[in-house]
Amino acid sequence: FQVTHDCWLVLLALTGTVFVPACRRPLRTAASAGTWGLYGGLTALVSPVLGLVWGVLTLADAIRERSARRAIVSAAVAAVTLLPWAARNYSVFGRLIPVKSNLDYELYQSQCLEPDGVLRVDRFRKDHPYGRTPEHAAYRRLGEAAYLDEKRAQFRASVRADPWDFARKVGHRFLAATLIYVPLDPRDEAENSWGLWVGRATHALPFLSAIFLVVSAPWSGLRREQKVVLLAYAAYLVPYVLVSYYERYAFPLLPLKVLLIVWAADRILGLLPPPAGDGTPPAPASAGRAGGPQLHLWAAGLALCAAAWWWYGDDLQARVLGPKFDRHGTSVVIPDFVQEWYSARLWWEGRPPYSSMRGARDLLPLPPGDAGWALEWNAHPPGAVLVALPFGRLEFAAALAVWNLASIAALAWSVAAVVSRLGCRIPGWAVAPAATALVLSAPFWTQVTHGQLNLVLLPLVVGAWAADRAGRPVTTGALVGAAALIKLFPAFLLVYFAVTGRWRAAGAGVLAVAAGVILTSAVLGFDVWPTYFGRVLPNTQEFARAWSNASLPGWWLKLFDPAMPWPPFRPWPVVRSHGIAVFGALLSAGAVTALLGWRSRAVTADRGFAAAVVAMLLVSPVTWEHAFLLLLLPIAVLSGDVPPGKARAAFVLVLAVLASSGYSLAQFLVSVLGEPLGPSGAPWDSPPWLTATVLSAHTAALCTLLGLLLFAPKYSGPAAGLMRASAVAPHEGAGIDERKARLANPESRQNSDPIQLTRRESFAVLRSATSGHRSQASP
Repeated sequence: FQVTHDCWLVLLALTGTVFVPACRRPLRTAASAGTWGLYGGLTALVSPVLGLVWGVLTLADAIRERSARRAIVSAAVAAVTLLPWAARNYSVFGRLIPVKSNLDYELYQSQCLEPDGVLRVDRFRKDHPYGRTPEHAAYRRLGEAAYLDEKRAQFRASVRADPWDFARKVGHRFLAATLIYVPLDPRDEAENSWGLWVGRATHALPFLSAIFLVVSAPWSGLRREQKVVLLAYAAYLVPYVLVSYYERYAFPLLPLKVLLIVWAADRILGLLPPPAGDGTPPAPASAGRAGGPQLHLWAAGLALCAAAWWWYGDDLQARVLGPKFDRHGTSVVIPDFVQEWYSARLWWEGRPPYSSMRGARDLLPLPPGDAGWALEWNAHPPGAVLVALPFGRLEFAAALAVWNLASIAALAWSVAAVVSRLGCRIPGWAVAPAATALVLSAPFWTQVTHGQLNLVLLPLVVGAWAADRAGRPVTTGALVGAAALIKLFPAFLLVYFAVTGRWRAAGAGVLAVAAGVILTSAVLGFDVWPTYFGRVLPNTQEFARAWSNASLPGWWLKLFDPAMPWPPFRPWPVVRSHGIAVFGALLSAGAVTALLGWRSRAVTADRGFAAAVVAMLLVSPVTWEHAFLLLLLPIAVLSGDVPPGKARAAFVLVLAVLASSGYSLAQFLVSVLGEPLGPSGAPWDSPPWLTATVLSAHTAALCTLLGLLLFAPKYSGPAAGLMRASAVAPHEGAGIDERKARLANPESRQNSDPIQLTRRESFAVLRSATSGHRSQASP
């Protein structure tokens, strides 16, 4: 029972399995065949059904290309990829199990437990061995191998007793997979909801579209990509029809289903006669293909968005309009925004803002019978309390909802500011999928669940970058200083200004911090800052030792002084020594700062500032995954100029890791490396090598992102990914200064690219020339 069947992971792997043979020739060369084989082995590890789809598409491509040898090479590489997992299973179970091992249980539950052979979600609640069911005790008593042997014997006995019953249930599964909608939860049928009727009305469309495309093929033909999608659609459904099926298993097929419907509709429209009196000659057969890929991209993108919102939309809405109390052990986790809200409420009541937070539980809409959990003290600086003062007049649920909506508006402004100033060109079809991926990413999900401060900091950081880009150092420093009052770690940007010799920005930031301290003290009380640094801050050091802390100080602490325990993992220290951890943290912070000061002078101003933002998260004492929303600028800068090849592949991998939940990612990687977490939910003992690698995936991703910003060459070719950013010279205000210099020097104009000046820049150059400052614009 390897826990590797996440439907989103299967959807991603299936999309890649179909895309490659549809748009490329995977068996074109021996090298491409080997790469395709490696991908096939990895997809088989994700899901055995994907391995079957890969095999069918590989065989079809081998027949079409007449390349049996390269197909054998591809199959051999796939087998070698599966070999470590098979060896691990043989050592654990004493059997050759190259992929997932729960086939016998799937056959058993469909044949022996379901009257019609189609699974429902309540079956997992009642009988699955991973739940609190009688089957769980049998699974633990017998062990996995013996338990599956028993289920296989029960399945075979049932089929021998009544073979026609098995055939009847296969027929039911075929109808459920193709024509008749069977909801995942039987309660949907009882409630007779609108979603049930939408499902019934649309469920058969993909299968009917596939039949229509195949039947009309003798007259209209089938393009390469259509053949691939039809083969993948059939190959994916066949094992589920024969073995076990319910609605969730078909979810990864959604992009393929949309393509089938779009192609069938396009073919039907092509059969209609042209409008009367239209004298336009018919277009050649190849002409329609020019717009085809764009249509398919729109269709696939909108399909993925619809699937995401259908699957997660209700839960996301509940979190945004919160509060959403997630369970953690025997209690529920209270959103972090309660700290700012309760301190603001205390201030309105005339009490000290940094009083004990034990009284906050009585003011929260906790579920009946559940004990909430919160900090003893508000762990955030007085600047955050000052920002949240207006929300203290509201009840907590209303305050959190308004806070989240305002935060989303701040995120939208930040995205618009970055995109417009970088000159990013985003294809229309990519906007909806990109926005959906952002709001469904783990950082955003955690942000709105807890009502965090990152989307207050993000506009300040983006505004500081925009001011720095425009050559306004005082504004830059003031905005960074304001951010440092709300959370302490943005003060690292002032260090960045100092090590790069930008003293006006650094000085303005220090003055802004001083002014902010005076303002917060005047409003909240002159004892708030001494209380915060003397009593509150020392009590928050425990969180820096958590394994989910993504900063470099956190990496050293979880190796030499980890928090014990911090579910679901229990790290073992190399040697328990707080002194070694602190020394390593200081050494890492110094190394990152020195590296930033050295390399930021050799890259563009945008890359330098973006690298400082990444370094800010790396040297912070605590960096949770929701802080990755502050990486908007670094990601936008790199997506515009990261070179193709290994650098771009590394960038995509970094994005995937940073968008994933640290808990889910660590549990998945551990389940791939060894036994998955047991049903009892006991903490997983993590040796140092596992803590330094798997449990530090976010830290590694941040380090890789910093390396790409500081060392990856700038790509100036056409269409660098989805976004193409304009170049910026490596100093303050260099964008317009460089253009003025090139305009003033005829020699540089002749040996460089054409100069593109906006109207505002043209007037700036004219004002500079007429006021006697032409010498400043020359090189």
